[in-house]
Amino acid sequence: MTVRNRQAKNFMASLLLSQGVPMILSGDEVLRTQRGNNNAYCRTTKSAGSTGISSRKNTEMFRFVQSLIAFRRRQPNVRRGSFLTEKR
Repeated sequence: MTVRNRQAKNFMASLLLSQGVPMILSGDEVLRTQRGNNNAYCRTTKSAGSTGISSRKNTEMFRFVQSLIAFRRRQPNVRRGSFLTEKR
């Protein structure tokens, strides 16, 4: 496993095991990337539609994210049932 894949797994775990609503974009679970460009419409190269990494190559990451989501659903300790307030 590359350092980049390990970092992606670490960040995904941090996101899914933290309090609050995880904000995941479609494709994050398979390491979809635009190589740092957050607006593919303004690119002038042929790679504007390229997703960088194919989902077939990243089934390991996809399964990892699935297992994290299943764990989050099973464990009420990693998610709150109510909003945080200043009141105790």
